Amino acid sequence: MKRLLELAELIKNTELRNKTIELLRDPTPSYHGWKVEGIELERAPASANLHHSYCGGLLEHTLSVARIGIAICDVLKEVHNVEVDKDTVIASCLIHDIMKPMVYEENEGTANTSKLNHLLLATLELYKRDFPAGVVHAVAAHHGKGSPVKPGTLEALAVHLADSLD
Repeated sequence: MKRLLELAELIKNTELRNKTIELLRDPTPSYHGWKVEGIELERAPASANLHHSYCGGLLEHTLSVARIGIAICDVLKEVHNVEVDKDTVIASCLIHDIMKPMVYEENEGTANTSKLNHLLLATLELYKRDFPAGVVHAVAAHHGKGSPVKPGTLEALAVHLADSLD
């Protein structure tokens, strides 16, 4: 978690940085008292049986996605002279799977997915916490064709590509 918070400090926009850090520290959904159970963020796998499917895999995956997202922004700027909102990319990469632990049910030491969807939960929570629309879109679109909405901005595309690459 410490390394994720260090990357969050790279976000220049103070309000977005603070919102991102607050969500990383306390991802508990705040939907009108609805209690969503799950497993601890630090213990969560990134997937039940695909990538990073082991205890702590989610934090490792998130760190990697954020670093890849930053690299994509840097390459677009340095090589192609294309401006990408790096703050949006960093925040979105750091929180793109923040609700994954909420969709897991622990069963005899393994994590199985429940009927909840992490994209839906994250989109609702980001909206409720008044995150910028660009971040909400990038998080909602990070699965590309498998998302409720396809990446419609360079920032969302960068997050999707970083997630897919890792």
